[in-house]
Amino acid sequence: MTRAPGAFLLAALLACGPVLAAECDPTKAGAKISYDEKIQPIFGGICAQCHNTMETPEGLVLEAGLALDLLLNVRSVQSALKRVEPGNPEKSYLVHKLRGTQDSVGGSGQQMPAGLAPLRDEEIDLVVQWICSPAN
Repeated sequence: MTRAPGAFLLAALLACGPVLAAECDPTKAGAKISYDEKIQPIFGGICAQCHNTMETPEGLVLEAGLALDLLLNVRSVQSALKRVEPGNPEKSYLVHKLRGTQDSVGGSGQQMPAGLAPLRDEEIDLVVQWICSPAN
């Protein structure tokens, strides 16, 4: 049995769905993801090791009480994208940095968190769903 030229690539992309997709899941539309309860613990426990008030790579502090104002609708220092564009994870540079796809959107640097293991797919998916959720 022969496959169409793009069939293998399509199968590979489908198999990697959660890793590559940065779209809002329509089955979770309208689901409110609490930043304070679900997202800040990820940032505070991992990302704020470097992104804190003492050391602020790219001017981004991810400590509780400071992160939201520096994330939502703020242009990234490394890319023309916003750090987080509410409702649009594909146009949110944060998602690309977490996935390691920052080069594909004109960004730079390395995948975050730097020097540590990447976030688990479930954690990245939670960030994506938070970006998709209403009034994040």
